[in-house]
Amino acid sequence: MKPETVKDASQLAEKHYRSFLDNAPDIVFSVDLKGNFLFINKTAQKITGIPVSKLLQSSLHKIAAPPYKDSVKKFFQNDFKGKFIPLLEVEVISQNGKPIPLEIHIERLKDTNGKVVQLQGIARDISKRKKALNQINHLYKEVEKAKTGLKSTLDNATNIAIQGYNARGEVVYWNRFSEKLFGYSEKLVKGKTLKGIVFSEKDEKDFRKLLTNTINNRKSSPKKEWAITTKKGELKHVLCHIFPAVFPGQESIAVAMHTDITESQKARDKVDEMLHQMERFSSISADILSIEKDEELFERMSQAVVDISDYERVLISYFTEKSPYREIIGYRGVKEADFNRIQKVAMPKEKYLKYFDKGFKIGNQSCY
Repeated sequence: MKPETVKDASQLAEKHYRSFLDNAPDIVFSVDLKGNFLFINKTAQKITGIPVSKLLQSSLHKIAAPPYKDSVKKFFQNDFKGKFIPLLEVEVISQNGKPIPLEIHIERLKDTNGKVVQLQGIARDISKRKKALNQINHLYKEVEKAKTGLKSTLDNATNIAIQGYNARGEVVYWNRFSEKLFGYSEKLVKGKTLKGIVFSEKDEKDFRKLLTNTINNRKSSPKKEWAITTKKGELKHVLCHIFPAVFPGQESIAVAMHTDITESQKARDKVDEMLHQMERFSSISADILSIEKDEELFERMSQAVVDISDYERVLISYFTEKSPYREIIGYRGVKEADFNRIQKVAMPKEKYLKYFDKGFKIGNQSCY
């Protein structure tokens, strides 16, 4: 395989990677350590209305709404050497001047020496969540006048699981969407803690501590991500926000709002996986390109593709002039019996040439 072919394959991989990012539901970006954008996907333009070309000449600090500029500036004054990068919540100004609230997860990108050289992030538009939270906060302030109205609103809240807990961590309220998210009815959980139901023993202990602090201090807790297990045994990721509810003459409770962020977590994991694969492929390619013999170069490169592939079954072969007109040089995920059967397949040279021609077309890179 010539270096030009390797370059073409790399460009094709980059094209597919960019297509994945541009179709992601959330904003995916990378910035330098000062917050200047180095890359940002097309979703950013869909959400903010600001062209990608203009965003790439800007920074997170510049597009942040005035009340958030100081916190963004302070964020990028960190050296990012610590173990934990806090969740960043910021409002940005859209093309039409409207503020858009974003929740941003930041990860480090390091060089081969382990030095942080860039940051990558995923930003989610939380306008609907903020609107729901503002509505709930408004109802909370009016709770003494409209307890019935509050319960009705919580019961009918869509896409947000809302529960009430006493200081012992026992469920006193469980809205309809909580049943949909966790799989348990209010009847099954009321009066119980979530230990062994949706939380592990350790997580339930930490969750109960947040509830107690919220009630005792009468102050909202920081947002926190949890991994929970539903009644069906499904693993889900939720973002939790807890605030106090004080009723005159009654026991104070903590109200917890859980938002399902499982798909967002999967998207972050997929981006991390693809970045890891590209790093591995770049590292392998740099070593392979020092090989002078074309045949050895092609064999090593093909095996490298197999090694880093995320397909369950991969089989790579190249065509020869003499029967059987092809040679299998790399495979993965194929059973030995199937592999032996494939090796025995004999076809006329013309058919192989037909497959070979198709291989030049994007989207027809693999033949089985």
